[in-house]
Amino acid sequence: MRTKKLIIPPINVIAKFIGVPDLMDWKGNCYGIASKIVNDEVIDDNCRAIYGHYLGPISRTSMFKDRIGMPFVPHGWIELSNGDIIDPTRWVFEDEKPYIAKIDKDDVAEEYDEGGNGWRANWQDPAPQYDKTERCFPIVLKDEACSEYLMDLLIDERKENIKEVSLGQMFWIANLSLLTLGLFAKDIFTWIDNMGLKALIPMDNQIKILSS
Repeated sequence: MRTKKLIIPPINVIAKFIGVPDLMDWKGNCYGIASKIVNDEVIDDNCRAIYGHYLGPISRTSMFKDRIGMPFVPHGWIELSNGDIIDPTRWVFEDEKPYIAKIDKDDVAEEYDEGGNGWRANWQDPAPQYDKTERCFPIVLKDEACSEYLMDLLIDERKENIKEVSLGQMFWIANLSLLTLGLFAKDIFTWIDNMGLKALIPMDNQIKILSS
């Protein structure tokens, strides 16, 4: 069975189609542009707009030259259903003539960090201890393995009979990297949502996990 070839229109055609014809208006509006391309179904694919960290090269003549040497730059792009990336505004970092960049999925991790999850995993603070003076929330997880994994992450000094977590612990859990939460991310985020604390979860991770 032949795979349908994905056709990406020229950048000027896309600009007119999404109603932002002046490409200079794309600068600094990366996620907005990526979202419009996805929402307006410019690309014939089950793609999604992503917000995260750009880790790639930055030209010394680009508008982001002051970020050279920094760990990352907040950025938005498009992920295709096969894992490849379409980056409508990569040219801004490169200070090149506007074009639509396509990055193979095998090269994505080197320059794109969805939701900043790689950064979160590398710079994760130790878990805070239980504070009974804070608002506390019952641990209600359907999967026993998920509960055990959560306890391992918390390294709680209470050791056993842990039936609730305090607000500080909940904030820490909600902001863990998806790389850390792994297969339990949806169960844990659903629990946080059920506790009325969905706002603690970074928006990009909310969209990726709770909308799937």
